[in-house]
Amino acid sequence: MSYWLHIGFRHVTIERGEDSLGHVRMHERRTFWDEAETTSRNMQNEMSGALMTQIRREILVLLSGPAAAQIRHGKDYAPGGGGDGSDRAVALDLAICVCGEEREALNYREWLCTRAQNVLSYSPLWYAVQRLAERLLECRTLKSRDARKVIQDALRDSLVTQKAP
Repeated sequence: MSYWLHIGFRHVTIERGEDSLGHVRMHERRTFWDEAETTSRNMQNEMSGALMTQIRREILVLLSGPAAAQIRHGKDYAPGGGGDGSDRAVALDLAICVCGEEREALNYREWLCTRAQNVLSYSPLWYAVQRLAERLLECRTLKSRDARKVIQDALRDSLVTQKAP
């Protein structure tokens, strides 16, 4: 999802964590987080469209792992029963920054999870996700440059295959 949204990342791994199958290591915390937290605490300041877009994109990245698990397995990956809890929790915190209250934020987060599933279900992109997963099974961690190459090659191969009679 980071690749699709043009958001930089350092590496991607399938090294198992306490509550996930792996993770994407993003660059340092982006400055919009502080602005989002400040704006949400002080609701008389209207959140800018640009900030809302940044938050929506961040939530999509956070939910892309659970969305991929849903597509692949038909259910969330849940070592303890709740999917990737840390990503979902951070996504909810960001959704609350946008929405202002938890009930609406839960619905917003679920809508974005559905959106992530729809984006990842796009045939060429899902093919790229599968190729990246296969490569990660071989080497466990890929630097950003290497992950991008796997994705680009898979997207190219997928599009060429679709054009063939």
